[in-house]
Amino acid sequence: MLFELFSILASFLATALFLHKPRSLIVLFALAVLLFILLGPLSVIGFLAGGIVRIWLK
Repeated sequence: MLFELFSILASFLATALFLHKPRSLIVLFALAVLLFILLGPLSVIGFLAGGIVRIWLK
């Protein structure tokens, strides 16, 4: 349970901090794949949440 929470939180923070400037889709896809490889399948949830929050705050 703790690893799953860490996975979602870490990918959320990485995405939210990485999206300061507009990025191309290939860079965002590469970030999603990297987070998936490093943190597992739950990192996709954090990646999507980070992207949505970042877009919503703009």
